[in-house]
Amino acid sequence: RRDRAGEAAPAPEAPVPGGPGFYSLHAAAFRPYASTMSWGFFDDELYNPGGTDSDLQAEVSLPNGATVTKLVVFYWDDCGSHDMSVRLERSAASSNDKQPLAEATTSGNEFSYRYAEDSAIEWPVVDLQSYAYRVVVLLPHGCSDSLTLESVRIDYGYGVSLPIAVRGQ
Repeated sequence: RRDRAGEAAPAPEAPVPGGPGFYSLHAAAFRPYASTMSWGFFDDELYNPGGTDSDLQAEVSLPNGATVTKLVVFYWDDCGSHDMSVRLERSAASSNDKQPLAEATTSGNEFSYRYAEDSAIEWPVVDLQSYAYRVVVLLPHGCSDSLTLESVRIDYGYGVSLPIAVRGQ
């Protein structure tokens, strides 16, 4: 892969620790809230080419009963004037009530790929009986392809309940 100056990009760093379970979303999974919102792709990276902020969303399919431990956002941010916000949220199945679980914000003006994370999760246990889950990204205007979303990762785990086995006498 080449960087934006046409020179070889640095070797990838070690994976971001997390898990043990992972759910990943590629930038291509996101769609705009409204048809008037601008979005595009630069070398497989999601960005906002328009003159106004754009909200995009992607559905998330986490295992019921899992405990969300971290939201990780992989991005490029060489835009010192604006930052991107990525939020994991749940929506009540029986109403329009939305609740944010985690949010990570980029910080820019560095010519490199980076990541942001949030491990302070509100309502961490996944409840698919009562809620639907999604990731929402706010791409500000004015940065074009100097602020892009690569992917999003949601880390989760399971509590373990094992039956007690008693050896017969």
